[in-house]
Amino acid sequence: RPPRRKSPYSGKRFMMLSQEGLSDLTAQLAARALGMQAVRVLIAMMERADFRNRVEESHKDLASRLGMSQQDVSKAAIALRDAGLIDQLGNRRGMYRISPRLAWKGDVETLDAELDKRRA
Repeated sequence: RPPRRKSPYSGKRFMMLSQEGLSDLTAQLAARALGMQAVRVLIAMMERADFRNRVEESHKDLASRLGMSQQDVSKAAIALRDAGLIDQLGNRRGMYRISPRLAWKGDVETLDAELDKRRA
């Protein structure tokens, strides 16, 4: 029996992507409901997402990191929220959660529970 191979992602940051969620994103881009700035903001949020997809990064910090204006980041966040790709947590800008329909950082059992909540 050959030795078990270790995952190349072991000990590294890793996020699962949903092909259905990517299809939704592609459809939003094709319909021009989202632009490339929104995609840049989404990817930047995904880079910083913690366990269970929470993202805490101010628009100012996102704008600085991406070389964009705060206004453009804000518009992108609104477009992403309206497209169902992110959820705003609380009433504070800069606290978001990536939709579990698009991607997930965590165990499968927790993902199933989150998706069940959304279906209810």
